[in-house]
Amino acid sequence: TMKISGQVALLESQGINLFRYLAVPRMLGVGISVTVLSVVFSAAALLASAIGFLFVSDQANESFFTSVFGTLTIADILMLLGKSFLPGITTGAICCFEGLRVSGASTEVPKAVSHAMLRAVSAGVFIWGLLLILSFALTPK
Repeated sequence: TMKISGQVALLESQGINLFRYLAVPRMLGVGISVTVLSVVFSAAALLASAIGFLFVSDQANESFFTSVFGTLTIADILMLLGKSFLPGITTGAICCFEGLRVSGASTEVPKAVSHAMLRAVSAGVFIWGLLLILSFALTPK
């Protein structure tokens, strides 16, 4: 919408770097948001599992957390962060690229949104696949 209304051209005419001013904050915002959301969901899943373990088992909840956090490695944490931050920042980059590519009438905006979402989902699945292969390749046997 900024591109169609001429705001992007105005920023360019003032000598403002569009990548630094428009793309980087949005890319980092999406990447950080997806990462934080992923951590919150993981914590909620662990808490729900602990509550379920409390009702099903006669053992204390301490044994649940000891067994879960005892098997957790730095590689698992890094993989969680990588599988959330990298697709998030890539999604932000793709959406900014597609948005800045729009020209013409406002009817081009929905097309750009569709293209951006399709490419972002495809890139996210590709990144997840690469990280999955990497995690299996680096896991000791």
